[in-house]
Amino acid sequence: MTGNKKYKPVMISLALLLIYTANTQSAACDVYFITYATRDGKTGHSGLAIDNYIIQVHDKMVNGSIVSIYDTVKSGTLTYFDFWPEKDHFSIGNVGKDTRAKYNKLPAASYEKEITLYHLITYGVPHVESTPCDGVIRLETHPAEDYDLADYMDGIIALDRPFNVRSFNCSDFVLAGARHITGSRIRAKEFIPFSFSTTPNRLFKKLRALPGTEVVLDPGKKVNGIFFKERILEILLTEKVLRKKSFSEMLIKNKN
Repeated sequence: MTGNKKYKPVMISLALLLIYTANTQSAACDVYFITYATRDGKTGHSGLAIDNYIIQVHDKMVNGSIVSIYDTVKSGTLTYFDFWPEKDHFSIGNVGKDTRAKYNKLPAASYEKEITLYHLITYGVPHVESTPCDGVIRLETHPAEDYDLADYMDGIIALDRPFNVRSFNCSDFVLAGARHITGSRIRAKEFIPFSFSTTPNRLFKKLRALPGTEVVLDPGKKVNGIFFKERILEILLTEKVLRKKSFSEMLIKNKN
């Protein structure tokens, strides 16, 4: 174990050196921002995915000498990050309260299924499959930036902050990554009585407006709604309907 720890920094430094010196002509990589819209009573969700890549080495004759050329190439797979409350149950009563969090970095192991952009668009995020996401935004980056962002997201995960709708929710988690990779002071809060919170719909619209981004999957009008109307009012209306139904059933039962 001691030997592994001793050589790990050297291995990381070597990887960074290869990333920075690799041929930039083949090095275009991307970061993807994933959105499930808040609508029709659904809370919505935000996630972040980073391109994985491989470094290909080939020899080239330069001025009579053989030189090794390193090319950074997309592998076609992604590393996906997101953040949920451990018990995914949103209610008016738990707004503003800390709850235990579940952080995801997927695939979590080499034997797990690889993640691709096609998979995210068609089937959704790995732990909520069969529910395709509503929107995807692509930001073109460099492999060194991707490595740095992945390391930054790992650092946030290591802090193990609790989930809080007001101060640190899934969209805040992704927003932190977006600010880091773009260097922009992005703000994506909207009013949810009686304070402000970062929301999936607002975050999507803010990221879409950034220079250098491209909408890969357009949610259209799905992200137009505000959280208070699409989620909280829907809860209140649903509870009202259920109470009315329960009261009617009780009257019928007593009448019989």
